[in-house]
Amino acid sequence: MGFADMGKKGRLIQGGSVKYTGDVLVVPERYKEIFGELENLALKNPVVRGMIEEFAGVHSGVKPVAILETGDANWSEGDWEDIVRFAEGLELMVLEGDNGQYLLSRDEKMMKELRVLLTLQGYMWSEESGVCSDDRQDLERKIGRMLGFPATATEAFLGNIEPLPDEMHYIKTEEQYNGREVYEFKNHDMRYAGFILSRDHYEEEIETYAKPIRKAMQALFPKIYAEEDFKTILV
Repeated sequence: MGFADMGKKGRLIQGGSVKYTGDVLVVPERYKEIFGELENLALKNPVVRGMIEEFAGVHSGVKPVAILETGDANWSEGDWEDIVRFAEGLELMVLEGDNGQYLLSRDEKMMKELRVLLTLQGYMWSEESGVCSDDRQDLERKIGRMLGFPATATEAFLGNIEPLPDEMHYIKTEEQYNGREVYEFKNHDMRYAGFILSRDHYEEEIETYAKPIRKAMQALFPKIYAEEDFKTILV
C-alpha cells in the first residue's frame, strides 16, 4: 500500500480541531497523547522536527493545506508510516506529491488541487517554460491561498509590493555562527511567518498567520517551543 493510499484513511472533518479561548489555545483531550508522541519523535528525528510547524498550522486552522518535506536520504518508509499514523490519529490526511513532498490537510479536494498546481509551478518556473509572467503570478496566488499565506505576503514575494526591510525584521546580535552574523527576530511571532512579510501589512500578516502558529506550537509542542531561541542567519 502506498503512502497516498494510507493517507486517505484519515477521516475528513471540517474546521480546526484545536480552538482558541481568548488568547489561549485549547487542545482536545483525545489529541494530547498523539501530539506528545509526535513531539517525542521530532526531538529524535530532525526531519520530523521540520514538519511539526506544518502540523501546528493545519491544526490551528491557519493552513488549509501544508507541505511536508523529507529532503533526507535516510528517510525511510517506516518513518513515513509513523507520520501517516499520527495524521490519521489527528483526523488528517496525507497525500503523496512530487520530489519527496507530501501534503497534509483535512480537505481532500484542495489537497489534490494543490498537488496539480505544485507540479505546474515546477514547470512554469523552469528556464524551458515560455509561460507568461501573469500566469506565473496567478498560480503563485492560488498556491499561497491554499497554504494559508496572507495575500499581501504573496504580493511581496512576487515583487508587486515592498517587502519588510531587514532592519524592521531583525536585531543584530553579538554572536557569530561559522563566521556569519547572527540576528534575532524583533517580534518572536515573526519566526513562524514562513513567507516574505510586506512592509505596509506585516502586522496584519503576523496577527492572522504567524501568531496563531506560534501559539499552536507553544500549546502542542511545548518541549520544542522551549528550545527555540528566535535567532537566525540571514541568507
